[in-house]
Amino acid sequence: MTSTSRSSGRAGRAVRWLLAALLSAFLLGEWSGWRFLHRPVEAVASQASGLTVRFEDPFRLRLVPRPSLSGGGLTVQAPPQDTGPAADADESLTQRDPLASLGAWSLDLGYGDLLPWPPVFDKAKIIGGTIDVEIDPDAQWSWPWPTDPENMNRTLPIRRLSIPEPLEVRIRHTERDFDLTVALTTPSGPDSNALFAHTTGQWSGLDLDLRAEAPHALSANLGADAQPLNANGSVGGGALAFEGSIAPPWSDPSLRGELEVTAPTLAAVLPRAAGSVPRTAPVSVTTHLDLDWPNVRLRDLHAGIGESRLMAELDIDTGVTPPRLTGSVAASLLRPVDLRAEPRDATSGADGPGNGTLPEFSIERSTFTGMDVALDLHVARLELASDRLDDVRELSANLAVGNGVLSVERLTATLADGTVRAGVRLDSHDASRAPSLDFDLRWQDIDIARWLTGDAAGTFEGRLDGEAKGESSGNTADELLRGLSGRMRARTGDARVSSALVEWIGLDIAEGLGATDETGTPVSCLLVDLPVTKGVAEMNVAVANTPDSLIYATGEIDLAGERLDLRIVSSPKDWSPLDLDAPITVTGSFSDPEIGMAAGQIAEDALASLVLGAVNPLAAILPMMDFGTDAARSGCQAAREAARNLAEGARGG
Repeated sequence: MTSTSRSSGRAGRAVRWLLAALLSAFLLGEWSGWRFLHRPVEAVASQASGLTVRFEDPFRLRLVPRPSLSGGGLTVQAPPQDTGPAADADESLTQRDPLASLGAWSLDLGYGDLLPWPPVFDKAKIIGGTIDVEIDPDAQWSWPWPTDPENMNRTLPIRRLSIPEPLEVRIRHTERDFDLTVALTTPSGPDSNALFAHTTGQWSGLDLDLRAEAPHALSANLGADAQPLNANGSVGGGALAFEGSIAPPWSDPSLRGELEVTAPTLAAVLPRAAGSVPRTAPVSVTTHLDLDWPNVRLRDLHAGIGESRLMAELDIDTGVTPPRLTGSVAASLLRPVDLRAEPRDATSGADGPGNGTLPEFSIERSTFTGMDVALDLHVARLELASDRLDDVRELSANLAVGNGVLSVERLTATLADGTVRAGVRLDSHDASRAPSLDFDLRWQDIDIARWLTGDAAGTFEGRLDGEAKGESSGNTADELLRGLSGRMRARTGDARVSSALVEWIGLDIAEGLGATDETGTPVSCLLVDLPVTKGVAEMNVAVANTPDSLIYATGEIDLAGERLDLRIVSSPKDWSPLDLDAPITVTGSFSDPEIGMAAGQIAEDALASLVLGAVNPLAAILPMMDFGTDAARSGCQAAREAARNLAEGARGG
């Protein structure tokens, strides 16, 4: 045997021994699950994910018949907060709460899937566990989802996912009232591609219990493409149904589709950020939802609140504090009674805000400090809470809420062929003071005959102009009324009082009006000037001028207590105190006034005082009023002259 043959034989044996050793090592590795690769695989997973990944025992890696990886558990943590000598001395600098803690898990992939990096797993199985996600005040997620455009639409490298036992994903906001738990499961059976989610928890004070199904979520890579989603359940005290699509948070998180909400009252489904909301009539809402975190768009929104019907286009930015709401709201019909379904307590006494005629409410500062709102409003028909008054039409306004201030600006409306303009400001930004209210209301050319409806129709004809300005402070309707100070002025001319109203007023005043026939009594001037101080309106001027008489009213109106204390006196222009009956009194509550007769005849000096007291205020107010027509102005000038003549007669002049 030559040396060459011996060398070749030794080489062959060496190769066989090497192959045998490699095969033995491979078989030993397969038998042991390649446990010695436990830490190196952790390091590779941590480097690829940018997180700290730990695989719990028993760790198993298999290479035949196809690569697979499994473990008894898995934890994922954010990268260390600090490194270096300081971290070595203080472990708290490196220890962070786990982002995910999973139960038993397994991953399968084909050899062809190893060529791209990171690899794409053919199958993944997770047997329960928890994932914690926190959102900070800057709307940043604790999971490092990519934010650069190149990686925003990357896929999760899993083709098929199996979750036979619930995997709980807990999502919390570090500052807002937001704490949800989403339990994810997949149905059994190899042909099912559905993913189920059961969401429970709280969002801004509302309890949530929603069940959702993504029927085709697992039919392809768990990637960036939006997947169909159906959901229904309860939100607060209402019911919710959704049909649309969802894109996952590791992509460009979004939610789009048709949303329907029903509730017994609006307060049952509005988040705490909306502040204190009164109980309304039953609510139903349908809208197209576009949610691109953190922005929410509500398009083609249709809402019914009782009989009220609203439409809206709204944008909500939840990435700022407080959330910002902008858009437009239009109503074909708006009934204030629908917005406050709970009636007031009609038995409230003098210490409360009256007997239920005026609205009752309280101001919650959180309603204005926790909101940032800018809305354009348009109401085709505003139904007043009275069967005797016509509705307001074509109301438009700009509503803004921010920094503790609510303002209604550029309000315009049509009322009985006339116009109404107003502005309101409620300022509650200073927590050391009660909220302050300022308002300015003006009305012009209101056709009274059209405004009065029902059993009041046809009782009065004429055009009404006027204004009301005031300011107050307080936390409730009662406090605002008690603190109200301002002035209200109104006038009408070329008017006519119907014979039916004259008869209802009473015989004594009817006789004082003078000539009355089936067409009623003409009133050439009606002027009212009401200064208001601390919630009490005093009749500075209240005069009506008819062909034969002047009618005066004096007294007070307690707005907070909703009480009347008025006297009405009719004075013939050919006045003689011996012929004058006692004044008519109007007392009692707003809702149930009592009309009576003062005892005895009015004294001459009392009438003189009444007439003299009306002359100077009447003279002062005339130049301030816009009478619209010369006839209306001349009628009120005539009233002033008649009052002067009566005053002189009362003096005995």
